Amino acid sequence: MKLTLSADLTAHPHRWSAAVDGRWLTDAPTETSASLTVADLDLGELDSARCVAVWFGDGETCTLSARRPRGAKGQDRDTVEVQLPGSRAELSVFDPRLSTEYDATGQPRRFGVELWLGEDSEGEQHPWRIAGEAQPGTAGSSGSPTPGAGSADAASPATGSWSSAVDPPGELRTTAGSGAWKVSVIPMAAHASDASGLALYVLVTR
Repeated sequence: MKLTLSADLTAHPHRWSAAVDGRWLTDAPTETSASLTVADLDLGELDSARCVAVWFGDGETCTLSARRPRGAKGQDRDTVEVQLPGSRAELSVFDPRLSTEYDATGQPRRFGVELWLGEDSEGEQHPWRIAGEAQPGTAGSSGSPTPGAGSADAASPATGSWSSAVDPPGELRTTAGSGAWKVSVIPMAAHASDASGLALYVLVTR
């Protein structure tokens, strides 16, 4: 399952779109959108995955995926991958971490990313921290001025459409790999020490 996310920070409020295996399940991105391939997941090997894509107003982006193998019970077994296009692309990432706070329904409402960046493991390193929080007023691809962009049921990752919905947040139910999967997309306001923007938090679960 390849997850591609797109954001348009020139729109007010910001707009976003989501695709699975190359097919946009929301409206297609606008000409001013920036798209990021967040992860290419082997569902047969996974219990779940948490993915984050972040776009900042200064053009910087970041994607992180934390993949939990089948049978694992805690995040200490997660495999974490990070992509840093832009001015940080030449730096190496050490000890990447993703923390998540969930609401009473089990939906992510806050996240924190901590990355230690440097040229090599022996040299000087500095942290880059990103925080995200779900907020009303972040429009989805449907234009709904709510955290929920839409929901759909699909028979495969390449089929289905989304319709406007307030609750739950953008959610796709799909059958792939060895069973049924749910993909939830939650837009959040993102903040770093020197920038702010939009984050999309993707939760992939059985």
